[in-house]
Amino acid sequence: MKVSGVNNAVLDGFGALDRYLEANLKAMLDVKLSTVNAGLNSLMVNMDAYLKAKLDTLLPDIVAEVSKSGGSGMTRFEVFNVPGEYTWTKPQGVNVVEALVIGGGGGGGGGLKASYDRGIGGGGGGAGAIFKGFVEISALPSVSIIVGAGGIGGKGGTSGVTLGTSGSVSNFGLLITCPGGSGGGGGDGFSAGGMGGNPRYATLDSRPGEDGQAGQREDDEISHNYAGWGGNSYNSSGGKNANNGTGYGSGGGGGNSTGSYNNGGNGAGGLVIVRY
Repeated sequence: MKVSGVNNAVLDGFGALDRYLEANLKAMLDVKLSTVNAGLNSLMVNMDAYLKAKLDTLLPDIVAEVSKSGGSGMTRFEVFNVPGEYTWTKPQGVNVVEALVIGGGGGGGGGLKASYDRGIGGGGGGAGAIFKGFVEISALPSVSIIVGAGGIGGKGGTSGVTLGTSGSVSNFGLLITCPGGSGGGGGDGFSAGGMGGNPRYATLDSRPGEDGQAGQREDDEISHNYAGWGGNSYNSSGGKNANNGTGYGSGGGGGNSTGSYNNGGNGAGGLVIVRY
């Protein structure tokens, strides 16, 4: 009977503890959760205040940088549109510029002239690579600039047909490199259009030049023009029907397979514009 009494007492104690926990545990958890939430709210308020203060500190520098790199303050520019080498001296206080760089266009390939039919037009020259975007130059006192020349059109005729030569590279220092487009194929059996130049450093601000069109073989006795057109460039068209490229960096047209205009057109020279 004594053992049974002890067991009953123990059971009664556990029952009392269970009832206490059931009655008070939720309240205890609510207190803890409210304390944690208060701490998180305090942290978020303090973080918001910190970030706002940091932004207020940096805002003048951000506004100044935006003004230098494309805002209303970027009103001056210099144009380099003749193939050659130049040195651009950075004006005082300029840390960012917007640069447009275009490689030289490739020359069109010569066309194979046939006495009766089956002539082959030359391939068009490829356009030069293009970059247009912002460049950080704060550590540079000056920048070397190269404007690439356009390629020379290939020789056409009844024999000895040649390819067009490639356009030359345009550079904005060591920062931006835009190769020229390839020359178009000659019409003596390989008259593929020239490939457009590929930027040395692929970025969102750069793109390859457009490829030239391939020349075609005549397939009937009617006189047609089968010359490939040169690749288009930035706001300009490639040469057509043995003509030179019409705008900066565009490819020359391939030579005709009929008539007297059998030599390929020359590619257009490149371009560099610096705006700040």
